[in-house]
Amino acid sequence: MHGRRRWLYCAHYWATRDKYRLHDPLATTQTRHLYQYICSMREQQRILTGQQVSYTNEPITDEQNMQWLHTNTGRLPAIGGFDLMKYSPSREQNGDTGADVDRALAWASTNPFTGTPLASAQGTRGGIVAFCWHWNPPYGDPNANWWDWVYANYTTFRPASAMLDTSPGGGLDLLYRDIDHIAVQLRRLDQAGLSVIWRPMHEANNPAIFWWGADGAAAYKRLWRLVHDRIVNYHNLHNLIWTYAANYWPPGSYADTYPGDAYVDLIGLDSYDTDNYPTNASYAEIAATSKKPPVISETGYMPDPATLYQPGSEYDWRYFVTWGESVGSANYLGGTITSSYANAVYNDARTITREQLPDWQNGMF
Repeated sequence: MHGRRRWLYCAHYWATRDKYRLHDPLATTQTRHLYQYICSMREQQRILTGQQVSYTNEPITDEQNMQWLHTNTGRLPAIGGFDLMKYSPSREQNGDTGADVDRALAWASTNPFTGTPLASAQGTRGGIVAFCWHWNPPYGDPNANWWDWVYANYTTFRPASAMLDTSPGGGLDLLYRDIDHIAVQLRRLDQAGLSVIWRPMHEANNPAIFWWGADGAAAYKRLWRLVHDRIVNYHNLHNLIWTYAANYWPPGSYADTYPGDAYVDLIGLDSYDTDNYPTNASYAEIAATSKKPPVISETGYMPDPATLYQPGSEYDWRYFVTWGESVGSANYLGGTITSSYANAVYNDARTITREQLPDWQNGMF
C-alpha cells in the first residue's frame, strides 16, 4: 500500500473505530470490526444487501432464496439471515429440528455453490451472519398448533408473570431454561469464530403480534435485559451485535419498547409498510429513537439505491434483509420483487454483495 493511500486508509479506520463502539466492552475484536464495517456504510454512501433463508432446513447449497438471487442477479447477498426458532425447547419437544446454525456455519465458511472451504470462518468472501429468534414460549394453547404458540393470541405464557414466578420450575426457571438452550447454539457460532448480528424478540412495539411483547413496554424491556444479562454475563458470549427491531406498525410506537443504549448496538425496522422501503416518516421515527445506526432488519421489498442516495435524501440505512419464506410468495423473491428489479439492485454500484466484501475481519475496509 503506497504512502498516501495507506495514510487515508488509516485515517478512515481510526475515525470509524472511535465513532462507532459496541455497548459490550468485552466484545471480540472481530465483532468490533464487523460493527465498524456495518456502521461505515454511512461514510461510504453504500448499503449492504441481505436475504433471510427459508424455513425448509435445506442445506445452504440448495437454499432456494439464495439460489434465486444467484440465478437472477449473478450475485449473493452480503448478509445471510437465519433463525433460532426451531431450537426453542417447546418446538424440539414437539419434534421440530433446527438446522440454521449448520446453514449459517456453511454460509460463513464455504462457497455455497461449490462447497469449497474458505481459508477460515468468515474468511475471504465469507458471508455475514444475522440471526433472529422467534422464541416459541414454554407452553401454549393445547387446541392450537404448537408452531403458532409464538403468537400472543395462542399462548397464555406472559413475560411479566413469568419473571415474577421464582418458584422451582416456575416461569423464571422456564425463561432461563430456554435462554440457556439457545446459548448453546450461540456458543457453537462463537467457537467457530463467527460474529453475529443478533436480533432476538423483535417487533414488540406491537403487542398484538408476539408473546414477548404482549405485556407492554415495561415488561418487554425488563425481559430484554434479562436475556441480555444471561447471554452476555452468565454465558460470556461476546460475539454478538445486539439489534433491536421495531415493527413498522403502529407509527409512534418505535421508541416505547427500546431497551436502552446500554443494551443495543443497532436499531432496526421491520418494514412492510409500502411496496418499496420504509417511508421518510418511518426513518425519522427510528432515527429519533436512538443515535444507534439504523438498519432495515426485515423488508418485503428491496430498497432502490437511486432513491436512498439521491441529493437531499434523509435515509441512512446500513443494510437491508429481504424476508422470504419461499420464492414466489407475495412481497418476496419472484413475487413483488421481480428478477429484473433484483438484478438492478444487486448490481448497483451503491449496494454491496457477498462477492464485494472486504477483509473486515481484520479491520480492512
